Amino acid sequence: NPFYAQLAERLCDANRQHAFTLQLCFWDVVKAFADDKASPRRASNVGRLLAYLLSIGKISLLGFLKGVDNLSATSSEIQKLFFTVCFDALVKSCTPEKLKGLALRLVGLDDMTLDREDTEYRPPSDEAMAARDALSLFLHAHVKSPLPLPLLIGGPKQQPRGEGARGEEDYVGGISRKEFKKRLRILLKWLAVDPEMHLFERESRKRGIMM
Repeated sequence: NPFYAQLAERLCDANRQHAFTLQLCFWDVVKAFADDKASPRRASNVGRLLAYLLSIGKISLLGFLKGVDNLSATSSEIQKLFFTVCFDALVKSCTPEKLKGLALRLVGLDDMTLDREDTEYRPPSDEAMAARDALSLFLHAHVKSPLPLPLLIGGPKQQPRGEGARGEEDYVGGISRKEFKKRLRILLKWLAVDPEMHLFERESRKRGIMM
């Protein structure tokens, strides 16, 4: 229900503490899903809610992942469904540039922040690197094609007319398979970036421009 997504967004805007409370709730939900007693529908709905809050920056992706113990090794089918729906919706709702930013922030690389001369880069913690690697492994294993689910807010885009049956098959859950896979490749590419090498290349480009 989009109402709950908008309510959660308003709560986060009103007080940042509400965002942390919601993050704790999502951690509890993930643990509860481990016994596979929850309904697939509930797991799907909660997954899309989390994706929405991650996509608009109300909940930190790194903050959430730090509280997930077994993302890449979970044996629970309900947990797998929850995470798959969540990351499917995240890829659908974010632009390639936003996906890049999400991946880089997992290891402390925020391009806008690093452009400030008074900002000192701090290497990512082992916990942050482990969270990034777990996310990458899960995406490779379980998120390969778009699910036939609309976004929680805004709904799916309208399918272009006149594409015929083949166009209908290629347009799933509000996005074309081609565009979905393109965004997923971008996310995986930046999840694989070596932080120190990325920082070195940025500084080299800046010096080259200054020279």
